[in-house]
Amino acid sequence: MSNEIDEKKIQDAVREKYAQVSRSATGKFNYPTGREGAIQRGYDPTIIQSMPDELIESFCGVGNPFRLGIVISGETILDVGCGAGFDLIVANRIVGQKRDLL
Repeated sequence: MSNEIDEKKIQDAVREKYAQVSRSATGKFNYPTGREGAIQRGYDPTIIQSMPDELIESFCGVGNPFRLGIVISGETILDVGCGAGFDLIVANRIVGQKRDLL
C-alpha cells in the first residue's frame, strides 16, 4: 500500500463537496450552517432575514468578519475565498456599489 497522497483525488473530493454545498450546506459540516450558523456567528438578524433562501441555505461560515471592526460606506472590500458570497453581499449592502470600475 502506498503512502503517497493522490492530489487529484483530494481535489476532486473537495470540488464535489463544495459543489453540493453551493446548493445546500445542510449536513455537510460538523458545525451549524445555514440560517442557524449565521445567527450563531452574530450576523445582524435583519440582514439574515433579507437574504435569499438559496443563499442562506448555503451559508457555512466559520466566523463573522464584520465583528472585527466597522465597515464604512464607500470603502473598497476584497473578499478572498467568498464561498457562496454571503459576506460579499453583506459588505455590498454596507458600503454601497461603486459606479467607477477600475
